Amino acid sequence: MISRQAEQKWGMLMNWRMIVALLLICSSAWAQKNADEKSEPVFFYVVIPSHNNEQYCIQNLESIVRQDYPHWRAIYINDLSADRTGNIVQDYLTKHNLHHRIKLVHNWKRKGMLANIYNAVRKAKKNWVVVTVDGDDTLRGNDVFSHLAKVYSDPNVWMTYGNWESEPKGRLPSDNDHIPAFISSHNKFRKYKFCTTQLRTFYAGLFHKIKKRDLQHKGKFFMAAGDVAFMIPLLEMSSLGHFHFVERVIYNYNLHNPINDFKVNGGLQGWCARQVGKKKPYKPLKKATWK
Repeated sequence: MISRQAEQKWGMLMNWRMIVALLLICSSAWAQKNADEKSEPVFFYVVIPSHNNEQYCIQNLESIVRQDYPHWRAIYINDLSADRTGNIVQDYLTKHNLHHRIKLVHNWKRKGMLANIYNAVRKAKKNWVVVTVDGDDTLRGNDVFSHLAKVYSDPNVWMTYGNWESEPKGRLPSDNDHIPAFISSHNKFRKYKFCTTQLRTFYAGLFHKIKKRDLQHKGKFFMAAGDVAFMIPLLEMSSLGHFHFVERVIYNYNLHNPINDFKVNGGLQGWCARQVGKKKPYKPLKKATWK
């Protein structure tokens, strides 16, 4: 016969075992939840500003749609095109049932590339990675997003710039390059040559920290050299080892287009870039607040 006292001790022991078992189960579930959160895939938000690109808009969109990485959305901004760009894009999205993945916006007033990117990115979630693609250019290959997702698996990477090739090939040499450590450590990006060209990507939360006035001159967005205006602040904030140069060629730069900025707005480009260079540098950030 088991005494009443022994029964009580046995009962207490079983209760403690049950409590420990429940704690272990909860701890395991919590650990799994954290692991799932950490393994959340990188989400890409493709921003496509476009003006008068009826000849190039389909190949531009197809280079994005054919990517083998599924976690992305895009916004296509038809910036008051005088040709059929808007209609062609609308028909393409309808024909291929892509309205759920690509949002088409029609501007009824010309805003320019920089204003379009600013307006699109400010609506993006902070942890989305923004990819900017000009409306007449294309991505090189079907695995651009999957390649970038591997790059962004490193939590120290907040932004990237990449390598491009011109079409026709060889007409214009790529000016992308590694930024010297001296420039980065002394925050001298505004005094150094601009070499952070396409393909450009960055966390939306990082972009949100750029003051609107630093993208403008006398209250109006720069109408040329917009890439210089936003990339330099991003580099300055990421200068403690948080930007990455993608050496692989992942972008095709279209030289066929007669309205490329450097062809029609070369003087304005240089003037705008000089105005950006005069603005106050941003301080490096010590941690990411958008993840």
